Amino acid sequence: MEIRETILQIESLWLKIQRQLEFLKEVWSSLDEEYQIHQNTVLQVLHRKAQAAVTLIDSIIGGTRSEDGSSIRSILLKRGESKRAKYAIIVKNNLKSALVDLKEWADTFDVSWFLILRSAGKDIDQQLKPVVLGKMEPLSILKTLREAIASESSSDSQVENTTIFLREDFFLDKYTTLKNSGAEIRLGRGSGEESQYLVDQQSSMSTLSDRCKLAKILRTVDPYSFGILKCEGLVKEPIPGTDLAPTRFAFVIPKSLQQPQLLRTFVMSRSERHPLDDKFELSKQLAKAIMFVHSAGFVHKNIRPETVLLFYPNQPNENSCFAFLIGFESFRLAEGNTVLQGDNIWERNIYRHPTRQGMQPGMDYMMQHDIYSLGVCLLEIGLGESLTLPQAGGQESQPNPLLFTNVDLTMKDRRKKAFQTKRALVLLAQERLPSLMGRKYTEIVVTCLTCLDKTDNLFGDEEDFLDEDGVLVGVRFIEKVKSFIQGEPIMTALADSDRF
Repeated sequence: MEIRETILQIESLWLKIQRQLEFLKEVWSSLDEEYQIHQNTVLQVLHRKAQAAVTLIDSIIGGTRSEDGSSIRSILLKRGESKRAKYAIIVKNNLKSALVDLKEWADTFDVSWFLILRSAGKDIDQQLKPVVLGKMEPLSILKTLREAIASESSSDSQVENTTIFLREDFFLDKYTTLKNSGAEIRLGRGSGEESQYLVDQQSSMSTLSDRCKLAKILRTVDPYSFGILKCEGLVKEPIPGTDLAPTRFAFVIPKSLQQPQLLRTFVMSRSERHPLDDKFELSKQLAKAIMFVHSAGFVHKNIRPETVLLFYPNQPNENSCFAFLIGFESFRLAEGNTVLQGDNIWERNIYRHPTRQGMQPGMDYMMQHDIYSLGVCLLEIGLGESLTLPQAGGQESQPNPLLFTNVDLTMKDRRKKAFQTKRALVLLAQERLPSLMGRKYTEIVVTCLTCLDKTDNLFGDEEDFLDEDGVLVGVRFIEKVKSFIQGEPIMTALADSDRF
């Protein structure tokens, strides 16, 4: 029975993939050449994995082969009782391995498949017309997201009249503050029953129109696929004695998750407590979340361990964690006007590229700046150490001596000190990560940290990542990182420690 169920799971997964591939075929001519080349490489990997699965199923349940040998489509034609196998345990394990392999590929494919969100071809929307909205399947999600991204509000007053705002009595009085993040875990009444919600920090820089637009987009996400909690809506928080009422995002916390903690807590608990595969999976989830934000046409602008929230499943014998990107208070549309406004908080500046530090940053914010921040977070995950050390009693955090042995803290020129800190981060990755996480993970981290360098930039020239349809350079940079190893997606490389 267990063997049969695994075969059915493989079949169900393939049906999902098949629908995506059929859609991809219909809109192929609308996609830019670089995207086509990337997908061709990804699909070659799928062919190998699916053919292996078909061959395995053939050997278990029998059936005639097609003239051209094992084919993906033949999975859908298999029916009947499983053969009695002398090596039933081996068969079961091999099937589960094939299922896991196919799932990993599907997860990776989903990330690059949703880059279609950034394509401007009218053929795409035409092909999506008959798709029914409201289903948690790729085509329905794609249609919903494209419609949300394409929608434009003419004024903030019009936006306020939408149902994106939660009613005043939505939340109960019970809540827990997440230390150092500005976010809260609250109880609320969503669909008639009490549930837990994450209420994010107050949005300070983005416009109300952009906040409503992002909330609408994040209403459609699958948390486990995108690494972002599903948005319930926006909350108005009036400030007593003033006419101000800042808005905050409210996200649904899945009932199957518990024990929320910030990534900061994870990296401060030392690496020996965390298995390698957990660290690779965590890195993969974080990269995937940032990829989705960029695909949806936004930049986050605030990626650091205080804006990554981890949960653990409330299932026995389940120890792996799930990471979700939070802290959307500074985000903006990628095409929107940037605000050259910042601060001198050093523990935040560590996660900012030197050109985006200080009260008046010297460069407009780009998607590559998010990628740089990702690199610093991946460095901490790999090291199993925090670059900032919070102090007891609410005192100011202290720098980790591990980093600042190569930084002159007495240097008065903030810009020079910032670039010296960046060089120290790259050196720390090159010296410490290979023995802890492997050469490939190290290369990924260094690539993120140097993505804005004029020389010795492993991404290559920016011009190589621009295309006619305006698929933004930050998305292409993420994709370049994602497909680093011989055309294999980086998400798979991050999840598979045996390859390092």
